Amino acid sequence: MIRFFICILIFLFSYSLRGQEDFIIGKAYTIDSSILVETCHYWVSVPTDYDADSKQSYPLIILLDGEKYFPVVQGMKHMYSSGKTGLMPAAILVGLKSNDRTRDFTPTASAMGRDGKVMQDAQPMGGGSTAYMRFIREELLPALERQYPLSDQRLLIGHSYAGLFAMSTFISQPTLFTHYLILDPSVWWDNGCIIEQTTAKLSESDHSNQKIYIGFATKESQKRLNLHMDKADKLLSILHKKEDTYQLISHRFTNESHGTIFIPGFLDGIKKLYEQ
Repeated sequence: MIRFFICILIFLFSYSLRGQEDFIIGKAYTIDSSILVETCHYWVSVPTDYDADSKQSYPLIILLDGEKYFPVVQGMKHMYSSGKTGLMPAAILVGLKSNDRTRDFTPTASAMGRDGKVMQDAQPMGGGSTAYMRFIREELLPALERQYPLSDQRLLIGHSYAGLFAMSTFISQPTLFTHYLILDPSVWWDNGCIIEQTTAKLSESDHSNQKIYIGFATKESQKRLNLHMDKADKLLSILHKKEDTYQLISHRFTNESHGTIFIPGFLDGIKKLYEQ
């Protein structure tokens, strides 16, 4: 009798395992970059009604720090691009992983900290964002265009260092994307060098028909507010002077910190960028 029950339990357990299915939210890919001289990883999620054989084209979303935010954005994209909400278009989402965030997302090499000081024996780090932009422009985007039917509408999403990279991309390569969703960018980097870059290059490129959303988290220590938000205010003042050629939307999240801004900032940004 005991053997009979053991056999039943084994049967039921094995049957339950066979009945389980993986819940797939995307596919993983790699691309060997000759520009970065390394293998880069990314994940792709297509709309639920995606048909590779149809003539329909889809907007593209490039999400930086994909290893961290891809599951969150994929779920929100699925919810807000379907049903009655219609907050965002049914798009192809690409979550991109950087092998070295400091190197890839910063425009200059710097040893300066968030407080504007350089610690003893600190070594300069970063400064590779130009190469990373080339990788996206010359290798990643062409590969995606060959694989998926993409429309001209493209959104770049970045937070923190990745937000700084998105800001630099908007300034130096504005037409690479039509929409930018930037959350609490690290404008403090290298004593606010992005401000100088913006002042020098904003008028050099065509920003026509670009839409940019920048959200800042202000629930932080007074020390960070003085350093970070002072530079943020300078950046916004420069951007507002030229906003006759593009649409600029900015918002301060008084109840969010640098670590909590992403989800509320993403939702507000999507609403504002795609509102009719």
